[in-house]
Amino acid sequence: MRSTLFLISLATFISCSRINTPAVFYDDCSGSTLSLSEGIVVSDTLGYFSYKMPDSSWLPQRYLGENTTGLTIGNISSQGHWFFFNASHSFYTGEWNWEVEQKNVENDFNVIETGNISLLGQERPYNIVHFHVDSPQTISFYVTVLDTLKKSNYTLNLTTDYDEDYKSRICEMKPLLESFRILD
Repeated sequence: MRSTLFLISLATFISCSRINTPAVFYDDCSGSTLSLSEGIVVSDTLGYFSYKMPDSSWLPQRYLGENTTGLTIGNISSQGHWFFFNASHSFYTGEWNWEVEQKNVENDFNVIETGNISLLGQERPYNIVHFHVDSPQTISFYVTVLDTLKKSNYTLNLTTDYDEDYKSRICEMKPLLESFRILD
């Protein structure tokens, strides 16, 4: 009887702890058919970062601003879905304050989900933003990577068209995000 009560208590504890711990869909992404094994390494104009794109059909577009540099790649699937990956670099001054930055993002954008993911060996905050005023509507998965020694901010985002299956398309692009590297 004691072992039965113990097992029931343990099962209850485990199920309650799962309820209180939100599962991040991105951490469970697996089985992407997007292969980067023979991908092409591309970098921004000033050589701050690089990542891999699957092939030349992803058409890289670089941009260089007064205080930022960026690189976007994109493709359209045979089903007509958009797949875009963008990385940008900028410098910041002062001390980075994650709480203030998060409040600014939530004030400026339609954030529908926030959390943390493991990327480049660290836990990093993410935001999913729904651009509902765009036509067609889009959804973007944003992650920020900081280099506090160089006071560099890298913003990475995966963007796709908005519908009920957008998370599976973000998962499909996970290898792009994981190929991101900061260059010396």
